Amino acid sequence: MSKIGSDYMELQLNWEGHYPLDVETPKGLEGLHGLFAYLFDSEIVYIGRSSGKYHLFQESKFRYKPLKRALIRKRVFKPPLEPITTEDRIEIEKIAKIHCKKYVGILHDENKVDFLNSAENLLVSLKKPDGNDKLKKAYKGVRPFKLINKGEKSTLAALGLEESYEIL
Repeated sequence: MSKIGSDYMELQLNWEGHYPLDVETPKGLEGLHGLFAYLFDSEIVYIGRSSGKYHLFQESKFRYKPLKRALIRKRVFKPPLEPITTEDRIEIEKIAKIHCKKYVGILHDENKVDFLNSAENLLVSLKKPDGNDKLKKAYKGVRPFKLINKGEKSTLAALGLEESYEIL
C-alpha cells in the first residue's frame, strides 16, 4: 500500500478521453483496471468500475440500462426502465451519438485494484450521477483516502473533477 506519510491510502487515476459511447475498449487499453464515466451533454450521468479481465469500459451491450435510467431521470426518455427493447436501444444510440461521451480513469498500479471500489464510491457520492443505481448519500470506503486525478487539464475540466479529493 502506498501512503502519504502514514495517514493516507493514495490512489491515482489517469483520465483519458473522450470516446464515443459505442466504442468498445480501445486498442492498448484492454485488460487495464480503472473507472469510467459517461457524460450526457456536459454532465456525468454514470460512473463505473471495470470489472472484467479484458475490458476497461462497461462494454456497449451493458451500457443501455444506466443510460436509460439517466435519460428517464432527465426526462429525455419515457419509463419504464425495464425491459429494454430493441426500439429503446436504437433510440438510446441516436441520443448517445449526439449527446454522450465516455472517459476512462486508468489505474496504473495494479496492486491497488481493490481500492477502486473506494474511488468509485467517492466519485459517485460527490457527483451523484443520474444513471448510477447505487447512488450514495455519503462516502463508505477506505479511510483515510486520497484520490488523485491526473490527465489533460481539459479532460479533468470536462469531467468536472478536482485534481484530488481527500477523505479523513
